[in-house]
Amino acid sequence: MVDPTESLQAAGLREGDHLTAIATPVKVAATRGAIALWCYGGNQVVTWGDPDSGGDSSGVKDQLKGVHQVHAASRAFAAILADGSVVT
Repeated sequence: MVDPTESLQAAGLREGDHLTAIATPVKVAATRGAIALWCYGGNQVVTWGDPDSGGDSSGVKDQLKGVHQVHAASRAFAAILADGSVVT
């Protein structure tokens, strides 16, 4: 697997090589005072807004791997991971 932050040359790709890209839409969930963005199967959820409404996910950042869904309550988010576990 190639690190997406790596340049094409550093990844060993040369002129004439072929690439395939798959784009997935970004998903959004919102609480009363915060927003969460993620992509299906992604390893990152970005949140911002009022920390008391779910806007600060830094405390669980390392647990957000393979996010399948994110659900919002009035003041919190719950991430459902690919293995079925839940991170709040």
